[in-house]
Amino acid sequence: MITGGQLRAGRAYAKISAVKLAELADVGRSTIVKAESTDGIPPITANNLSLIQRTLESLGVIFGVNGEVNYKPPLEKEG
Repeated sequence: MITGGQLRAGRAYAKISAVKLAELADVGRSTIVKAESTDGIPPITANNLSLIQRTLESLGVIFGVNGEVNYKPPLEKEG
């Protein structure tokens, strides 16, 4: 399970605000703030944590199994 610290780092890599992440993940801004408020396991529902994690991953954030966070921007689609 990812931590609040990883979420903060992931959002920083993705360069988006808490408001934008909340909008993309379809959760409240207060949920993002609460999730990022701890270095440990976020005090939010598993479903909301999953929504936030998947959203950050879709933006190129990579959460490692040992707590590391990396970033690989998604390829832009031509068209």
